[in-house]
Amino acid sequence: FMRFTVSGVGTDIVESAKLRLNVTDGAAVGGVFSCVANTTWSESTMNWNTAPPADPTPLATLGATTTATWSEVDLSTLEAGAEALGRESAR
Repeated sequence: FMRFTVSGVGTDIVESAKLRLNVTDGAAVGGVFSCVANTTWSESTMNWNTAPPADPTPLATLGATTTATWSEVDLSTLEAGAEALGRESAR
């Protein structure tokens, strides 16, 4: 899980947003990016059993990743979606 606020960023200002990740352990699915309504979770106390529920429709996904490479996911839709919902982005 990752959390960042997108409030105050209008869609007319953001042309694109990408998250670049250094892959340390490859996987068939690199990640699913969704909005969450609950923004009170803490990195130090959250685990899979206490994770807040995500909106059912992912706004972005990262496909297969390979160890010791960089992967990028386009979060432009996530930014606009989170702003429209007045929520923070996570996952």
